[in-house]
Amino acid sequence: MWFRKKQEGEARVCPAETGDRTAAMIEKVDRDIVIVRPQGKIMGGDETSQLCDTLRQLMSDGVMKVIMDFGKVTWINSAGIGVIMGCFTTLRRMGGNMKFSSPTDKVGYYLQITKLNTVFEIFDTPEQAIASFR
Repeated sequence: MWFRKKQEGEARVCPAETGDRTAAMIEKVDRDIVIVRPQGKIMGGDETSQLCDTLRQLMSDGVMKVIMDFGKVTWINSAGIGVIMGCFTTLRRMGGNMKFSSPTDKVGYYLQITKLNTVFEIFDTPEQAIASFR
């Protein structure tokens, strides 16, 4: 993959691209907080693999606080949630944490019916999630 260290406040787009694929915008808030903003569907295909690779790279770069901003995710299924759960578990074992923000109605519904809204801290905005880390 083509990752490079980013300065505070910089954003990058991960290589995914069009159609139903998920492009994830990454924004570094400060030295250890990053907002990941996937877009489109997270359905277990290439887009989910790319999101997983992005999250793993962030963890290997030493990022310990991740905010998943779901404001532009149109749908997610169990495969997508499974990948995110795996990264959440790994991050927690490493002493970090992952929080969710801005779930769309469809994403919020899925989190509710699976009761994952009791596992993850979910905030209305990324700013609220950032404040909870500080």
